[in-house]
Amino acid sequence: MIKLNINIQEGINVKVFAGIKYSGEITEVEEHGFWLKENYETEEYISFLDIESISELV
Repeated sequence: MIKLNINIQEGINVKVFAGIKYSGEITEVEEHGFWLKENYETEEYISFLDIESISELV
């Protein structure tokens, strides 16, 4: 299990590696993961169990 060093919350931009690299804005946080909007059309669900690395984009 990975320890997350950032506060996962809606509206922040992150870079995530969960088997595949993703980057975008967190749009919704749920109990077991969050929705990430990669561009204006695509949203991906990222499970906390699948996260290998995550960092906030500033």
